[in-house]
Amino acid sequence: MGLFWGSKKNVPAPQPPPQKTPEMVLYEELTQPLEIGYVTGCGPASASREFGYIIRRMDDSVYKNNCHIREMKELLKEILAENKNLR
Repeated sequence: MGLFWGSKKNVPAPQPPPQKTPEMVLYEELTQPLEIGYVTGCGPASASREFGYIIRRMDDSVYKNNCHIREMKELLKEILAENKNLR
């Protein structure tokens, strides 16, 4: 039957693309192109991938640190209010 009608060959299904890990997604997000503007107003300049990665990591770390400080301040305010109520 294969002579005139051809033989039916099973075509293998394409493999699904590998799933990205959260670390890979974070790295891609942090290494996106970074445009830096000069203070003198000369226009934007493109930073290297490594420099953009460092700046974005520092920005993320500072944000997380500020969140911890804000939580500690709120906790301290609550403790002071409870202390006044106990007096």
